[in-house]
Amino acid sequence: WWSREHRYSAASLTDNVLRGFAEHALPLEHVVLDNDWHTLNDDNALCNSGGGITWNTQLFPQPREFVRALHRGDNPLQHALKIGLNLHPQWGVDQCQQHYAAFAAAVNRSAWADLGLPIMCDFGKRAWAQTAFDMLLDDHEVDFWWTDEAVNDLLCGGPPGLEQLWNNYVFASHIERRSVGAQRGLVLSRYGGLGSHRYPVGFSGDAFQTWSTLRYEVATTATASNVLFAYWSHDIGGFMSREPSEPELFLRWIQWGALSPIFRTHAWRVPWIERRMWMYGSDYFPLMREAVRLRYSLLPYIYTESRKAYETGVAIVYPMYYNFPDAEEAYSFKAQYMFGDSLLVAPIVGPVNSKSGVAIRSTWLPPGDWIEWHSLSSINGPREAQTSATLEEIPIYVKAGSVIPMMVPGANVATSLDGIAIFTVSPGGSGNSGEYTLYEDDGVSKDYKHTGEGYATTRVVSEPMGPQSWKVVVHGRVGTYSTAVTDRGYTINFVGVPVPHRVTIDDAEVEGRITSTTATHEWATSREACDALWESWERKDHVVPVATTDEWVYEPSRFVLSVHVSAKSVFDSTIIVAHFEADTADVPPPMHRGVLGRIRRAAHASAILSKSAA
Repeated sequence: WWSREHRYSAASLTDNVLRGFAEHALPLEHVVLDNDWHTLNDDNALCNSGGGITWNTQLFPQPREFVRALHRGDNPLQHALKIGLNLHPQWGVDQCQQHYAAFAAAVNRSAWADLGLPIMCDFGKRAWAQTAFDMLLDDHEVDFWWTDEAVNDLLCGGPPGLEQLWNNYVFASHIERRSVGAQRGLVLSRYGGLGSHRYPVGFSGDAFQTWSTLRYEVATTATASNVLFAYWSHDIGGFMSREPSEPELFLRWIQWGALSPIFRTHAWRVPWIERRMWMYGSDYFPLMREAVRLRYSLLPYIYTESRKAYETGVAIVYPMYYNFPDAEEAYSFKAQYMFGDSLLVAPIVGPVNSKSGVAIRSTWLPPGDWIEWHSLSSINGPREAQTSATLEEIPIYVKAGSVIPMMVPGANVATSLDGIAIFTVSPGGSGNSGEYTLYEDDGVSKDYKHTGEGYATTRVVSEPMGPQSWKVVVHGRVGTYSTAVTDRGYTINFVGVPVPHRVTIDDAEVEGRITSTTATHEWATSREACDALWESWERKDHVVPVATTDEWVYEPSRFVLSVHVSAKSVFDSTIIVAHFEADTADVPPPMHRGVLGRIRRAAHASAILSKSAA
């Protein structure tokens, strides 16, 4: 989500923000305009500058066309964007707003209008609320509203003491009623007490740009699950500061945001705060972009875990003590959390050492086998680990045996999902088996509530097949939905394995090759596929690569075997078997003892020395 309190015009937003996303190959879904989009009327004592609902046509000469252009993809990114507008409903409707007199008459407040007084909001009355949407709000054609500032103290309608919760309900449910269930309700708003999880994407307010704020947000986002508040967003980077943006702090905030429920940057309008990632130069921007791409590569996993949250009430980000209530460390290690059921994340919340170039933090690993994301080290818990991370590294631990659904990150969610389905298998040093059930729906409507016709699931099982073979079964899809494909290719990534002796797909042996790609931040998706996609961005064709033949590719620099399965019916099962020369139980030396991490650190040290010499 791009958001910034700034006096944008249609032209400046397009040229200075959207074009930057396109030129720097950064994906984007949402544009959120803070309160500068509307008329301010600071020269009128009877009008409130924060409560406008009328477009400022000096900044947006054709507002409806501006919104429609974003929706149809007529923008530098060449794909559809959603838009939300900031709104302060508690200020009501004043005489500086369009349709003031007509609205006053419609809600029986003409006497107020005769005196030039604001028509105070009252979303507690159905007729008032419906008239406000019909006459004032729906005409903007935006996808959602950001209802800013607390409304309880100004009594914006609803049950006493629950005004904020009620307003969240009104705005979210109106979208669903207006679309007759074709669109899910959404409002960006504040927490309104117990029950707020049903309606808004929350935001945490105007936080300061400090390391302590970042540390606090990591802990409190996890514990928000205790009150079911799963989708709590933050002003990534911090909202306000008296000092210029610190590149390292913003990088670490981005990395944490990429593994949080909602990924939304925001900041105050002052010129010394910068939220455009590409403005941070070659030392930081590539690492920020890699974190964004990591999030996009994990979207099938994130979406499936979100479905679990819908069914169970347990948020996608939740504290360690949910799974280990008897362990004291599950409570004392606050700045770490589970990101779904398969990933443990321990974000870096402090600066690197100026001499070593790494940051060190303590992480508690619960009982079981864990795989460190960047080094592939296998670690047996429970234990306290001293985690070190360079600027490009995010401490992530994969539960051994996990099957993680992924995708090649594209320009946006829609283009990414057009490609293959990727399942990353992580047996770990002990050869753990596992399984996962991928969840999919149309991403827009409320059909997901209907079993069999509103969503689909695909079960994937990973297990050893004898001492020198590993089998992955992609079962046929169960269920369907309106936009579901009927044919699809797959890529199975075996992480931390040697070169295979042979590979079979449905009992037929397939050809393979060894490729020499450069090890980078993201090992869990095919670098060849990613590189091909990102090159297509430069050509402006945004083509997502799809396997046309069955084959395997081994990348020795990352210890990853990728088995590509050409498109076939999603309702048919597929069995992939990788055969190795060595016993899989003997794989840990050396690839699960952190060799990959040491290679990366050596490259990191070499880069520092080269830079110092220059």
